[in-house]
Amino acid sequence: GRLGNTLDANDRSKTWTTTAQHETCWGQPVTKPELIKMMKEAGFNAIRVPVTWYQEMDADGKVNDAWMNRVKEVVDYVIDNGMYCILNVHHDTGADSDTFKSWLKASTSNYNTNKTKYEGLWKQIAEKFKDYDQHLLFEAYNEMLDENSTWNEPKNKTDGYKAINDYAKSFVTTVRNSGGNNASRNLIVNTYSASSTPNAMQNLDKPENSNHIIFQIHSYPNWQTKSNAKNEIDNLISNIKAKLIDRAPVIIGEYATFTTWPSDLDYYYENKDVALYAMDYLIKKTKENGIGTCY
Repeated sequence: GRLGNTLDANDRSKTWTTTAQHETCWGQPVTKPELIKMMKEAGFNAIRVPVTWYQEMDADGKVNDAWMNRVKEVVDYVIDNGMYCILNVHHDTGADSDTFKSWLKASTSNYNTNKTKYEGLWKQIAEKFKDYDQHLLFEAYNEMLDENSTWNEPKNKTDGYKAINDYAKSFVTTVRNSGGNNASRNLIVNTYSASSTPNAMQNLDKPENSNHIIFQIHSYPNWQTKSNAKNEIDNLISNIKAKLIDRAPVIIGEYATFTTWPSDLDYYYENKDVALYAMDYLIKKTKENGIGTCY
């Protein structure tokens, strides 16, 4: 499962005096232990906890203590329920708009500018959590796009893919150097924009030669019919098998019923048969092939 629109929420136009103001700025309530307990009881065994950091860092890149402690509190809710927790750097990446601009982008110039700050952020996270056991996993970045906010594949493929791999390498090296259990923690690196295209999969390097790296992609298909859903899922699985899973384990870190959102039409309600069929088939096929999923 994924904890959504709480610690990953952000609003460039605001400054916070409390972590609760930040955490609730997208309309969700403050995360309580009861929510995580409910997820556990519903049968989930892992929770991805996305976190956006840029509004909680000073000019030198130091994370506010209150925010770091709040992140730890939520991670502890997950761990204390005996579940796995994935902690990441979330809307520090993403598509720019009139109201949002991400600071981490898949370009060499951006990497050169932000390498030190990015490594400094992971150094702080790694230090805070280095005594945690293998129930905690780190994820390098969420959906990192190029300067043009291009989805699926970078506009300049050579530059974009190189930058993704440079950021992934920086992340792994920084975490490993922090010692403690981080020396062998399972670390997750995402494809460019967390894309599930064959090219994006193929161009993601494995940043170290160890058994403690996991690849992640996201999948928001546009299913119309059961046969269309089956074809899309078969295609996705076959690409994962061809491009990724022989090199490292794979997690589909986000997936949903339909891409058509936002909309006046509730596609889940309108096409419930297709949605339920597709979900069932996706989970069946991912389980058969040893692929992890986060709904």
